[in-house]
Amino acid sequence: MIAEAVQDASMSFKKVLIKRALGAELGQHLGYPRGAQRQSVRPISAAMARAPRPC
Repeated sequence: MIAEAVQDASMSFKKVLIKRALGAELGQHLGYPRGAQRQSVRPISAAMARAPRPC
């Protein structure tokens, strides 16, 4: 019984550890933490920011 409890606790610990590690890796890869808004990839250039000229 004690061996099973130790094994269950070990598996639970490993599961949490792996989830946290993968979450951190994904946050590093994407550049923003989970649940945060995505930031724009490219800033708008000056040419795109100007309104079209009237004819």
